[in-house]
Amino acid sequence: MWARLSWLRSNASLRVSQLIARFGHWWLREFLALFPEWIAQLLTGSGKIALLLAQDEAFVEFCLRANGGTQLDDMRVARSEYTASSIDDFLLRNKLTRADVTIAVALRPEQFFKRTLVLPPQAANAVEEIVARDLAEKTPFRLADIHYDYAIVQEADKLIVTQQLVKRDSVEAAALAFGIDVADIGFLNAATQGQKTVQESAITLHRDRGDRTSWASHTALALAGSAVVLALITGGIVYWRQQSALDALGPQIAKMRPQAQEVRDAFAKLQHRQSSFGHLLARRHQAPALLDIWDEVTRLVPEDSWLTELHMTDASPSQDYRLAVSGFSTAAAKLVVIFDSSPLFREAALTAPIALDANEERERFALQAVIRRDAMGSATP
Repeated sequence: MWARLSWLRSNASLRVSQLIARFGHWWLREFLALFPEWIAQLLTGSGKIALLLAQDEAFVEFCLRANGGTQLDDMRVARSEYTASSIDDFLLRNKLTRADVTIAVALRPEQFFKRTLVLPPQAANAVEEIVARDLAEKTPFRLADIHYDYAIVQEADKLIVTQQLVKRDSVEAAALAFGIDVADIGFLNAATQGQKTVQESAITLHRDRGDRTSWASHTALALAGSAVVLALITGGIVYWRQQSALDALGPQIAKMRPQAQEVRDAFAKLQHRQSSFGHLLARRHQAPALLDIWDEVTRLVPEDSWLTELHMTDASPSQDYRLAVSGFSTAAAKLVVIFDSSPLFREAALTAPIALDANEERERFALQAVIRRDAMGSATP
């Protein structure tokens, strides 16, 4: 049961790692497509031209190939005429130096030893360690005495690991024959008939086995850096656009500010007028119509009486409206009772003593009454 669960967990982690690897390859391919080819090759470490050195009993052959395998130039030199400077002369003819090329040395096919391992997919993250242990335990060679490399082909349910190795003595002898150091050799190839073709590198020489993924590490750093750079560029563009818009709006805002102030002043005046109008309108609805009051007073005053003055006042702060009348009557005292009986008036009272006017033969009076609030609505026109 636990073994089954462990197997499921390992398969799940493998699938996740495979998905991550596929995403990484896709992202790397799309990222490198943003750059010129020479920069992409520099990032992946595959931008150098390959210089293949091969020899037989009579000749030493130089073959210059581009990264894609296209032949650029070749030359054969008799062994008796070959010197270490022959490499530099050949490169100079092509306007190159040793720093511009990766040197590959072709060895005889019988100098290569090839083995194949079949591993489960779960071992994908430990292939390097497994290959080294397998060579140390199942071959007569010591790791210190050989150069080795491997290639992995993944099938549905297994990993096919192809190992290739060559003795260090053979590589040192070839380097001595060409007059170069072993450290200058980038990879080893198996010699072909006439050396007219360049095979894929059989063994890539590394001073440190960790260098196998150095280009990937550099590329991963480049990817992370590109994400940061893209984020900074995006933020910079957004900030620049906003700043440009603000700079463009600055003069317009300065130009529109006086106009905006005029609009605010006009709006404030309009609000004040509206408030005044509303107040007046409210007061109008609260105050009774003068014609209604006139009609009521005309109805109340007897035929033997007449008015010489009528006016209406606002009795603040009580907000009551008061009616003040004066005139002549044969019975002025009765007018107080008459005005109190009206539905429109209350609190009628004389405001001055009654005096007899000899000319008019009538009593002069001055009377005041409060206009009823509950009658104001019916008194409005």
